[in-house]
Amino acid sequence: MISSSIVKYIDAGTNIVLENLTNIRNRVKVYHGAASRRLHTWSFLQLRSFLEYKAEARGCQVAIIDPRKTSQRCSRCDFTYRGNRRSQSEFLCRKYGFHLNADLQASRNIRDKYLVSWSIPPSDALSSTSVSSCSLPVGKGRDKLTALAVSV
Repeated sequence: MISSSIVKYIDAGTNIVLENLTNIRNRVKVYHGAASRRLHTWSFLQLRSFLEYKAEARGCQVAIIDPRKTSQRCSRCDFTYRGNRRSQSEFLCRKYGFHLNADLQASRNIRDKYLVSWSIPPSDALSSTSVSSCSLPVGKGRDKLTALAVSV
């Protein structure tokens, strides 16, 4: 369902870039409550395999990127600091004051890592590259998943 929704919203030929979520349950500190249940019941590998299968049918590719520091790095000035991520939803660069939704900020860094992996400097590709995002309902409609895609 989620993978179908993501693929439905993108153009044919788009590259879908995901964070490598291997061992996320060991890296993320969620101890109790609804967030813990969501984390421990989510099948990241299954989502990735469904996305790869459905993306291939639309002529799209799925790339996997190392997520380290993507939520802490400023996409404008490259300043990386843990305190830049003020909350789950807010990013504020402590060096120059750049402010953006934290998920969108992280998606720009994921895009940049993807472009650098292909030896395309992010600054050279910005005019022809876009990051698209859409919120998709998950579960009973209360939770949302932000789907991100890179068009080059």
